Amino acid sequence: MTHIKYILVIVFFFFTLQYTCKAQVFNDCIIDPNVKTVQLYTNTNQLSPPVIILNSTDFLTIEFDILYNSIIDLQYTIFLCDKNWYKSELLPNEYIQTIGLLEFESGEHSINTSIPYIHYKTSFPNNSIQFLLSGNYIIQVFDEHTKQILLQKRFQVVEPLVSIQALQRRPNTVDLMDTHQAVDINISWENIPIVNQINQLQVLVQQNNRWDNCKWYTKPTHIYMQSIKFTTEPYNCFYGNAEFRQFNFKNMRFAGQYIRRIDWENGIYKIYLEPNEFQAFKPYANTKDLNGKFLPSHEISATDASTVADYAYVHFTIQYTKQIYDTLDIYVVGGFNSWSITDENKMIYNNQTNMYEAAILLKQGYYDYSLAFVSHDKKHIFTHEIEGSYNKTENRYDIFVYYYDISKGYDRIIGYQTIEQTK
Repeated sequence: MTHIKYILVIVFFFFTLQYTCKAQVFNDCIIDPNVKTVQLYTNTNQLSPPVIILNSTDFLTIEFDILYNSIIDLQYTIFLCDKNWYKSELLPNEYIQTIGLLEFESGEHSINTSIPYIHYKTSFPNNSIQFLLSGNYIIQVFDEHTKQILLQKRFQVVEPLVSIQALQRRPNTVDLMDTHQAVDINISWENIPIVNQINQLQVLVQQNNRWDNCKWYTKPTHIYMQSIKFTTEPYNCFYGNAEFRQFNFKNMRFAGQYIRRIDWENGIYKIYLEPNEFQAFKPYANTKDLNGKFLPSHEISATDASTVADYAYVHFTIQYTKQIYDTLDIYVVGGFNSWSITDENKMIYNNQTNMYEAAILLKQGYYDYSLAFVSHDKKHIFTHEIEGSYNKTENRYDIFVYYYDISKGYDRIIGYQTIEQTK
């Protein structure tokens, strides 16, 4: 009888584990802290979001560094997710075609850097993998020998079957017109049989490649036979936020703009930025930025930055006297860490200087960043409370139209459009 109970416990544990894995939401994340400077971008633009067209010549490139002295063999796997980033129930051979192992070519050693690292890079689709379906995808990179996952990134494959007209404007709602931006969307189609627009179509709008504040458009203003329109406020409104703070340290010999000094201590570079201030109640400042992105670079040649750019501890501070009622933590966020909330980018309050401080290991290059309060569950990032929020801010909006294919049971992406203001 005891053996039967033991077996039942094992079976119950197995099914519970299996259910937990299926119920997991897959995010951008770095599992191994030795992995740094992860980039995933298209062949057309290194600053573009990771989105490609199905059955086109487009491809994605993923590259990153590992702070090791010796090269390890890496592999990667790719799988399909639904619109909410849960793993799809489809079998892999239904959405991708693969031949052999998906491997990285041998990594490259860094050249004359104070912190040694191995740089890895590969592109896909390639001769070993082709996509059969559109949708949300995850790429996971793992150690070939230990099978330990090192990192994972989101990307999307789209098929342009609908037409999208989008407009960013100032909201008409009085309470929102100075701090928010309205994004109106009109979707039309001809050659795809959409019978129930409300249940079959789902529209997602993403601001500056952030996943924490993206919006599902669920309240259409008008529904027609072959089109649907979303213009209802406040459901189509985003905080405008502010232009990103920025700095670059592609040159280690001279302190550039926003850098107070560069030190060399115990064989490591340390970059001390100018102290930041709260900007929430200041007038809008029109500055050119990368919409939250980052770009590794080096003073000699940006094209060789992958192996010659060095690492440094970048010190961030913000002048702010902590009050008793301050319960939220402050983080440094941006594309450089995929807007993730980790211990590394958490700012610690210094009672002696009355400043929040953080030191983050970064690769030489150009960086955009924001300072933000973060909720206790680490799911909500409030940049506007520190940076301010303005209707005039230049932001990029990416629009995805999802269509649930009943016959195959998966979420297709049948439309994609980008709108971006030009300063």
